Amino acid sequence: MQPVTLPNSSLSWVWIWKLKLPEKIKFLVWLACHNSVPTISLLNHRNIAPTATCSRCNLHVETFLHCVHDCHNSKNIWQHSRFNDP
Repeated sequence: MQPVTLPNSSLSWVWIWKLKLPEKIKFLVWLACHNSVPTISLLNHRNIAPTATCSRCNLHVETFLHCVHDCHNSKNIWQHSRFNDP
């Protein structure tokens, strides 16, 4: 996932900070939009982690999307939450 760049990058992310959400959620959204959530994939890219493979499923590269949506462990959590799609 590549970071999104807009012509005026200093103003392009203002919408995040205007959301009526807890600051920690806004910060996570900001990190995700900048491809900066410290996933194993990103840490591996920065030579901090030895592998990019998800430590929970050991099947796929651990990206932010994989962590919150695609990993079967995450899907299991979503299925048992009140945010699950019917």
